[in-house]
Amino acid sequence: MSKREVTEFDLRCPEFQNRDLKPEHFEFRQDGKIVRKDRWERGIYKIHGHLCGLFDFSSRKDFEIDDIVKAIEQLTDAAKEAKADTEG
Repeated sequence: MSKREVTEFDLRCPEFQNRDLKPEHFEFRQDGKIVRKDRWERGIYKIHGHLCGLFDFSSRKDFEIDDIVKAIEQLTDAAKEAKADTEG
């Protein structure tokens, strides 16, 4: 048995076990789940990171959301064409 005291941090769900996270970084979603307030921004940055190897994006430069949307449109258009080619 450990002699260490149990702290509030020990009781956190694994996704919240980061000492830099504070309650003000979170909010309740409509379904009652606790979520990060910056989840949309973080998601866009993750998508951008995945696109960097496929398009002329730099992971070190600023980017616009429209750039991400256009890249996703190109990918989905290409996927639709590939699907049509295999089906037809």
